[in-house]
Amino acid sequence: MWVTAVPGGDVLYTWDQSMAASVADGIIPPWFKGILQSDGGREVLYFLKGGKKRLKPPPGIPRAACWAHVRRKFFEGAKAGCSLCARLLKIINVLYRIEGHARALGLTPQERVLLRQRRPRQVVAGLSRRIGRTLAAGRPKSAVGQACTYTLGQWDGLKLYLDHGVVEIDNNSVENAIRPCALGKKNWLFIGDVKAGPRRAIFYSLMGSCLRRGLNPPGLSPLALHPHRHRGHPRPGDPDPRRLRRVHQARAGCGPSRLTRTNWQHPTADPPATPRALVKGLR
Repeated sequence: MWVTAVPGGDVLYTWDQSMAASVADGIIPPWFKGILQSDGGREVLYFLKGGKKRLKPPPGIPRAACWAHVRRKFFEGAKAGCSLCARLLKIINVLYRIEGHARALGLTPQERVLLRQRRPRQVVAGLSRRIGRTLAAGRPKSAVGQACTYTLGQWDGLKLYLDHGVVEIDNNSVENAIRPCALGKKNWLFIGDVKAGPRRAIFYSLMGSCLRRGLNPPGLSPLALHPHRHRGHPRPGDPDPRRLRRVHQARAGCGPSRLTRTNWQHPTADPPATPRALVKGLR
C-alpha cells in the first residue's frame, strides 16, 4: 500500500503488488514541481534518479528527509544504553520543541522560515559538527555510529526544511495514515483477493481524507457507502421482497397460508379471496 498526502490536506492510498520505484510513476504526476518528502526508503530515491526502463522525473523535484526517522535511530541507541546517542537525541529534541512552539502559535509558512533561520539553523550546524567528531572517533559499527552514518546519508534532505516553510520537520502525517494498514495486517493477515486491494485503497482514501478534514465518516451519504444500490439491489432497511411477495400472493388468493399478525396487514377493507387460509394462519 502506497500512501501520499498533502500536509494538512487529503490523503491518497494506492494499492500495488510491487514496491518497485516504477509504481511511483503512476502516483506522482509528470507535471509535479513541488517538494517530495519521504523517509530513507529506496523506492523514492530510485524514482528520483530514474532508470533505464523509465523516464527520468522532471528536474526541480527536491527531496526533504524525515527527522523522525533520524530521531528514532538515536532513541533506539539511547534505549540500549549509549550515552552519546542520548546526548545527540537531546539536540534533536530541541528542533522538535521549536516546531511545536511554531505550531502552537499558528505561524504562516513565511513566519516559519524566519523562525527556522535563527535557532534551528544553529542547532543543525552544531549537530553536524558533533556527528562528524563522533564518526572520527572510529566506531562505525556501534549504535551511535550507525545512527550518525544514517543521518549523514540524509543530511541534504534534512536541511531542506529550514528554507521552506511549507515543509514539515518530518513525514509523520503519512506515517500516521499508514498505521491502520500496518495494524490491520496483524488482524486479518490476508486481503482476500488481488482485486480487493484497489477497493480497499479507495475506502481508506475516503475515510482518511474525511478524518483530516474533521468530518465524521459514519455521517457520510449512504449512497457513497452502498454503491450496490445502483445495481438494483434493495436498500438497507427496505422490506424483504420475499415478504412482500407472500403478501401480494395472499391478496390474490393464491399464496401460502403462513401469515402471522406481525408480517401481514390488511391493505383494504375488502375481505381476501380465501378467508379460510388467512384465518388458519392467524390462529
